[in-house]
Amino acid sequence: MFEVLMPAGGIFLFVRLLYLLHFALLAYVMREYWHMFFETEEQIRNFRWEAATCNCCERNHVSHDGKDLPCDKDVLGECISNWFGSIENFNQTVQTQVLSMYQRQLGRSPLGYGWLVAISTCLLWGSLDHAASYGPDGLRLSLLPLILSLPMCLWVNPASWYVYSAVCRWYAKQLRIRTRPVRILFSVLVLWVLTWNGLLPQIYNWSLLQLFPDTDPILRRIIFAISTLPFCVIAICFLGRSCQEGAVNAE
Repeated sequence: MFEVLMPAGGIFLFVRLLYLLHFALLAYVMREYWHMFFETEEQIRNFRWEAATCNCCERNHVSHDGKDLPCDKDVLGECISNWFGSIENFNQTVQTQVLSMYQRQLGRSPLGYGWLVAISTCLLWGSLDHAASYGPDGLRLSLLPLILSLPMCLWVNPASWYVYSAVCRWYAKQLRIRTRPVRILFSVLVLWVLTWNGLLPQIYNWSLLQLFPDTDPILRRIIFAISTLPFCVIAICFLGRSCQEGAVNAE
């Protein structure tokens, strides 16, 4: 069944609450993503060529058959000195330029706006199927699911994802510096915030129905689209930029 077209209450509300449990699993996946991001970021920030090892060093430069092995690190060190002028210059390059590039490429939301719109097109396809069922004589009724699905596809769902990703990023960072009791508290708080983040558009749409029960349904959906647009644009632009550019200054 197509979720957007379900009634707001009754058993369907219970079903919606049940499928919100997937937010807990997705929050765990996103937390692991950002956790690995911060760990790698710290390794690059503290990188020193002198501390690096290779397989030949771990074997004490002796092969399996007892023959001496040349040190790969010495050979690479000479190449690095020729390319960068010195080992120290190479260390600085990794700690600054490589770190900046890493933060810009992987410090953003894992899914960009285009991917989020593409994922959300399932709503649009469902609406088209529902709209087609009315036939040529039900043109007005066929507009109802489309007017609701377009804003959900183009800005409501993408904005919700950016909020979701930003919250998980903050959550993963807090887990690195907090004590265990505080971590548990933050876990409950984050799950609560993410759940409401997913529910909010549906609750708002239901609230418009309760506040304006006698209003034309098309007009009510247009109000939903127009009123959500500025907030979603701000969320997409600000959180998208902060994930990409703000990551460069992340500590």
